[in-house]
Amino acid sequence: MIFLLAIAILLAGTGFGQSAAPASTSSPELSVLQKAAESGDSQAEFALGQAYDDGEGIVQNEEAAFTWYGKAAEQGYAPAQNALGLMYREGRGVEQSRDKAVEWYRKAARQNNPKAMFNLGTAYYNGDGVAIDDVAAYAWFLLAQQYGSEPAKDAVTRIASTLKPWQISSSFDTIGDMYEQRKDLPVDHLIAIEWYRRAAPSGEPAANVKLANFLVIQGGNSNCQEALHSCIAAAKKQYAPGALCAGLLYQKGLGAAQNLTEAAKWFDQAAQLGDANAMLQLAEMYWDGTGLKQDKVSAYAYILLASTADLPKAAQDKILYEQTLTSKQVEKARQQASKWAKSHSSVGLRLRVPPPD
Repeated sequence: MIFLLAIAILLAGTGFGQSAAPASTSSPELSVLQKAAESGDSQAEFALGQAYDDGEGIVQNEEAAFTWYGKAAEQGYAPAQNALGLMYREGRGVEQSRDKAVEWYRKAARQNNPKAMFNLGTAYYNGDGVAIDDVAAYAWFLLAQQYGSEPAKDAVTRIASTLKPWQISSSFDTIGDMYEQRKDLPVDHLIAIEWYRRAAPSGEPAANVKLANFLVIQGGNSNCQEALHSCIAAAKKQYAPGALCAGLLYQKGLGAAQNLTEAAKWFDQAAQLGDANAMLQLAEMYWDGTGLKQDKVSAYAYILLASTADLPKAAQDKILYEQTLTSKQVEKARQQASKWAKSHSSVGLRLRVPPPD
């Protein structure tokens, strides 16, 4: 694998994998370091671990190095967490466990430790403690580069030349998800927005909708306008959540003047693609005659379809509508819904109309 050399570079840069070097820590300094470490100072614990690991001023002892790295790592000291991960990976001072190595890399990466981010990228690229995943690997290399990892610069260049455009875009989307979902990285919606912006132009339409969601949360007219454009871009790729999103924004007057007719158009597109939430919106618009000519039979037909998707509001509306409609209207709507479901069988089996109560 091309990153085996990169791993060696990283290990050399941290003092790992080297033979015992001439003593560079004097006995008085070591004594002070020992006392600080024993008092629970995480940086001193890490430094003492390095001294034992490299044999600096003390007899090299990997087990002792592992112990002191572990004490600092448990206190949340990112460099120690990364160092502990490396020891688990190599099986030095502890039984080898590449799964545990990845666990410790993740803890350090959450604190924006570039070496740990690079190690995660390498792990995903080589299938080292995790399944091979080029998209995840590229995402971690990008992050490592952003936070100052020199080896990551070369890794980003190399792997980018082997990836397809959609994979690169998916890596941007993956980073956005990590910042959004507290997955591996601290939540930061503003950073998530920037990565979704990078993913949206050429990536999966889901990235457009994610971007729109966060732009609306941020608020402001320019953000909402961008959100609407992003939703429409997803809808044009025949992505139902994109059409639903566009409909909701027109319905609320976000990003454009309120336009219920335009909202109904986008809800209809989403419904044609099998989106139950869009069916619920259409049902209520038909029922109230807002944006569409009032048609209570069509409203009930759509609420029947929407209610198959376990939407609480659809279930409530279904009961309400039934209390108002005649038995003849209910049957006509049921036939209409059944015909719709049969003609749209490709959008999913969940749209089967339930039998009469």
